[in-house]
Amino acid sequence: MLSYIYIISTITLVSLGYLLGDSIWWLALVNSFRYWLFFPLIIFWIEQIFVQIDKWQSTGLGILTVLWIFLYIWFPFYENNKPIPLNGNPIKVMSFNILFKNRDMNPAFEALQKADPDIIAIQEITKPQAQVLGEALKEKYQYNSYNNAPDKILGVATFSKSPLRKIGQIPSQYGHAELVEIEDASRKFYLVNIHTSSIDPLDIFDQPSNIQKAYENREKFFAEIFAYLRENQIDIKKVLLAGDFNSTEGNKLYQIVQAAGFKDSYREISPVIPFSSFTFPHNWLGLADRNAKMIPLIRIDYIFSGSGFKPIKADIVQEATGSDHRPVIMTLGILQ
Repeated sequence: MLSYIYIISTITLVSLGYLLGDSIWWLALVNSFRYWLFFPLIIFWIEQIFVQIDKWQSTGLGILTVLWIFLYIWFPFYENNKPIPLNGNPIKVMSFNILFKNRDMNPAFEALQKADPDIIAIQEITKPQAQVLGEALKEKYQYNSYNNAPDKILGVATFSKSPLRKIGQIPSQYGHAELVEIEDASRKFYLVNIHTSSIDPLDIFDQPSNIQKAYENREKFFAEIFAYLRENQIDIKKVLLAGDFNSTEGNKLYQIVQAAGFKDSYREISPVIPFSSFTFPHNWLGLADRNAKMIPLIRIDYIFSGSGFKPIKADIVQEATGSDHRPVIMTLGILQ
């Protein structure tokens, strides 16, 4: 009986998510954690194998299992690696929410040194943190976007081994984002470094309307980002979107970004494996001011790429960095 309730309720919730998106606050939260709706499958399959075999239950569980594997682990447009002519050497990009209250920059610096990306898009960074990292990284990363910024809280900062020109801070009340132009070996492309607004989990009990507003504001924020790209006549084929989107694949924002012509570069070449592919929360510091390690439960940090890039390799930093986010690293080829 429980398995029937589970099957019907899961199919109903997933269907509502696709039909209504994030239009209701509790459904938006369900969509954010939609991946976890499928975990009870493990328990019910054990019951089916060792307790009873019911044809209809097996059919329902089989449908959900296929959905889980197809939609949430192995994406339907998982790209095969056909050789495509590339323009020069690949570039390595890291997106890293460093956490504004991260008090020890050493683990973060060590992670950056070990990964050795060509470009680092950092979110939730303060001016003092940027100055510390800038000093530590100056031998390899001579170019950055924060030098002339007056704010104590920058929100985002970009570091690059190749010449970088900051086109502008994208004006918005819904988050932080900057557009930079990078020129590497005569190749020119663009990166938008993004940090969207988060929610207060306690609003569930007090102000659920704030949760709904946060999801709506993220969608408005990306509408402003895309408008800014159009105003500056930027070819989105040459654009990377990197950052903390505070939304998962189940949320409408994910589909909005795809509809704008961007692809989730991690998904293009890598299945999402439970826990190891998730990026948040990596510790309790952002939630409860305790630097105790956690097992990440969702994936909200991304590097989306325009059609002018080919994802080659994907990675999630597993080591502790002092932040409550795991950094995402993508190696991408630039198409001719």
